[in-house]
Amino acid sequence: MRYLWNLPRSLPALIFLAIFALQSSTPALAQTQGGGSAATVFLNFYNATQAVIKNPAQEYVANASPDFPRPAKAQQAWADFMANHENSLSSQEKMQYIECVPHLGNAMSDAERGYRVKISQPSAQAQADAQGLVDQAQQELNQPQCKQAYAFASAQGKQH
Repeated sequence: MRYLWNLPRSLPALIFLAIFALQSSTPALAQTQGGGSAATVFLNFYNATQAVIKNPAQEYVANASPDFPRPAKAQQAWADFMANHENSLSSQEKMQYIECVPHLGNAMSDAERGYRVKISQPSAQAQADAQGLVDQAQQELNQPQCKQAYAFASAQGKQH
């Protein structure tokens, strides 16, 4: 302990900062500044996509921009997360999430378009087309990559 006093005054602080930086730069899960993990942000995106497929009327806000605000917010949160934290994702997180996210985006887009057609075009053909878009959205969500990513994210969320 006596030798510590002979060190320059700033050295203990520098050592502390170096240790803190090392601990902070190697998280078990990538964290957002608000404390959300990749798993949390992914699950929000997945659940918003599922909600717009199952009950688009509940997610739709007429004359709003965007007209599906919650799903759009979840999709933007994922994009923001990746822009800021992609390099801190583990290889397993990258493998799980990145393979599913395009399917989520396609599913969300298809379901939203299907609902817009459904409420704006009453013809039988348009209604059939709308249902086809919703069916396509569900197929995207049911891709094996998305089922695996959802299970992975759910397990990660339970660990924290």
